[in-house]
Amino acid sequence: MNVQIAYYELVDMFLALRQLFSGERFRPYNSIMTLFEDKLTTLQLESIQTYGILTNGYLAALQNLISMKLNNPGSDDTHLFQILETPHILFTSEYDQINDEQVQSQYESLIELYQSDPRVSQLIRATVAALWKDVFSSVKSQHSRIIFEKISQLQKAIKGHDVIDYLSSCSDRFFVDNDVLKFQIKPEYSIKKKDIENIIIMPSLYSSRDLTFWYENNNLIFFISPGADHKENIDPSDMLLLITSAFNDRSRLKILKLLHQKNCTAGDLAESLHLNASTVSRHLKIFKDTGMIDIFSNDGKKIVYTVNQSGLDSASKKLSAYLKGKE
Repeated sequence: MNVQIAYYELVDMFLALRQLFSGERFRPYNSIMTLFEDKLTTLQLESIQTYGILTNGYLAALQNLISMKLNNPGSDDTHLFQILETPHILFTSEYDQINDEQVQSQYESLIELYQSDPRVSQLIRATVAALWKDVFSSVKSQHSRIIFEKISQLQKAIKGHDVIDYLSSCSDRFFVDNDVLKFQIKPEYSIKKKDIENIIIMPSLYSSRDLTFWYENNNLIFFISPGADHKENIDPSDMLLLITSAFNDRSRLKILKLLHQKNCTAGDLAESLHLNASTVSRHLKIFKDTGMIDIFSNDGKKIVYTVNQSGLDSASKKLSAYLKGKE
């Protein structure tokens, strides 16, 4: 297992885009993330949304960036130039594996538009270039000391220690069971420690959780917020923040109540609540990440949502344990 500790500004930028695209799932934002969002124009927000659909919510972008960093060593500027020349190198290549209804519903029409109308790729290029030049580069300069100190801290923390044990101590979003890494928000994915080829650990200025992860084959990247090791005992965990966020919305509570009555598609819920389907899908993602709902396909096409009662009970117990000081 090869371990890298580094800061890749370009990768952090795409994590920020991922969080912006995912909306409610990543609130509350950290202060730097909030400042970034406030600087965006309407046109840039539209372009970020379009690129997000084409890159499977930026997950394919992160996956491809991991591969670029591991297989084609070079500066962030070099990799950015490749992306600006050919934005489609970050597109998703596995459409059949997309389970995000927002992406599914718009991907085919947007890929056709991208291929037929050069203005789409031009807008994506202009947006990415402007963000890099006007926002992300200046933020990195302002916080270079924080990045340096966090890298130094990470190097000391894992020296002579099991890196997986250290990472699992930073957040409750994943855990180790019989030498297998399992992830709370992605239960279908797991990997044996012995099968991991590369781990990239990097401080993130934009991460809205103590620890966020993504993977490419047997390579994993972990984004760690600068303050992840400095939490007080009273601070809630990543998963508890996600659970409380799930309940902190009128529409989401209505969705949960409707799903208790019967299984529904996002379209069913949107019609009942007079919301658009993409908004409902964003809400549903939070419940899915917390394990409160499950999804299945009843005909191979439509995605149907159902309450996971054990997951809902577990969420309630976590909140109760925290309030009683037993977490």
